[in-house]
Amino acid sequence: MKLLKLIPAAAIALTAFMSLEGKTEQVCMYNNASYVVDELVVSGLGSGAASKNTSSFSLGITKCIKLGDVPVPYGSGYTVKYNIEAGSCDCYGTNCVCTCESDSRNNQVHNSSNSGKTWTYEITGTSMNSRCNLQ
Repeated sequence: MKLLKLIPAAAIALTAFMSLEGKTEQVCMYNNASYVVDELVVSGLGSGAASKNTSSFSLGITKCIKLGDVPVPYGSGYTVKYNIEAGSCDCYGTNCVCTCESDSRNNQVHNSSNSGKTWTYEITGTSMNSRCNLQ
């Protein structure tokens, strides 16, 4: 109780509304294609790695996933994939999984130097000719 008397009431009020979440990298996907994306999936690498997915989204919609929510530890790699109902990606029945490849701008490794950075991938084309490009 004595400790609480030492802390000014204003400081207590300020800390009650402060976010504990720091800035983290996030991966976004903009659907500029002629089909609905069933989900965006960001996964850590390795056996038993975590993943997080979004709900489906149509033309003109952007969905994002924060790497801290997956979670992907600093220094670890991750994959960016999206699912569509039929198409030319890796298909299993009617579900197709498409992969957005890494490039020289985003090597798909979670780095503290990229804190607050948003990587946006644009999906274009048709389900039979789907493309994913980093913007």
